[in-house]
Amino acid sequence: MIQINEKDILTELNFLNHNIYWFHAFKPGIRGKHQKGDLHSEFCNKDKVVELCKQYNGKGILCIAVNEHPKNSTKGDDVTKLNALLFDIDVKKDLKEEYVSKEEHHQHAINKAKTEIKTYLEKIGFSVDLIVDSGNGCQLFSKLNLDIKDSDKREEFKQKASCLEADLRKFNDEIVDIDFITKDLNRRVKLAGTINKKDIYQKEDRIAKI
Repeated sequence: MIQINEKDILTELNFLNHNIYWFHAFKPGIRGKHQKGDLHSEFCNKDKVVELCKQYNGKGILCIAVNEHPKNSTKGDDVTKLNALLFDIDVKKDLKEEYVSKEEHHQHAINKAKTEIKTYLEKIGFSVDLIVDSGNGCQLFSKLNLDIKDSDKREEFKQKASCLEADLRKFNDEIVDIDFITKDLNRRVKLAGTINKKDIYQKEDRIAKI
């Protein structure tokens, strides 16, 4: 089995820069059918996240919350600060073979993210500070420091996020779709440095990497 890449795990954790991380390991699907329940969910520090990645690598989808939550709170409404914006460029589900994107489609997603979408985001004022090959597509992270404790600020962010996502749809094509993940304040994202195990019977195990 492919081993974790501890350096990539720590790079992503350091980028998010949470005081405490919400680690969440989802069960893989079984021939496309969702399995109820989780492998593991825990609020912990960076060192414990690495230990959990070693324990659960290859057994499911190992994720971390994009936005920092208060300890033991799993509600998006409890998020008070945004540390990063995350844009996911993924191959369309119906193009995947046995739950994995074809390599040419995978590379198309990476190339589109690194050129067209990165360039556009920088043109409209966003920095792209971290790029992750998710195993099936590509993810772009932009550093942020935004306080959303106030309900008005939270609603303003959600409205702007919806407008930005609609704007980015112009980059969708016959192979990829773009998802502005940060609009979902409760969203978890698979960790770089771990196997992206979406289905027990997937064609190939690929490690997400920076």
